[in-house]
Amino acid sequence: MVGYFGFVIKFIVIAIIYVILFRIIKIMYLDIKGIKGREADVGFALEVQDAPDSLELSKGSVFPLHTVTNIGRKDDNHIIINDPFISANHATLFIEKGRLYLKDLESTNGTYLNGNKIDDVEEISDGDVIEIGRIIFKVIG
Repeated sequence: MVGYFGFVIKFIVIAIIYVILFRIIKIMYLDIKGIKGREADVGFALEVQDAPDSLELSKGSVFPLHTVTNIGRKDDNHIIINDPFISANHATLFIEKGRLYLKDLESTNGTYLNGNKIDDVEEISDGDVIEIGRIIFKVIG
């Protein structure tokens, strides 16, 4: 009877270990899958093409874009640029159904797409040039 009881205890302990390992692997899988899914949805970035030296933005710097990315001087923006030619909340970029859009937030000096001042929401794509204040960005993605 003691041998049977010992066998049952061993079986229960092994089963508990397998359940714990399965849950750990499942959590890791969902975490990795979630990260890859977000990267696939976004996939856009802004590369600094030109900026005054006083702003400490080096040419070639890259800012990955989120589903919604706000640009401006205030600390609540995703991309914060301390330039007097940039409004506190200057512009926003957002991704909708895999497409990237740019909207000026009624900034004082405006937002330019490929040299043209935008008035409304504009769809943008890879290679487009965005001018915000004295910063020139190139869209990547």
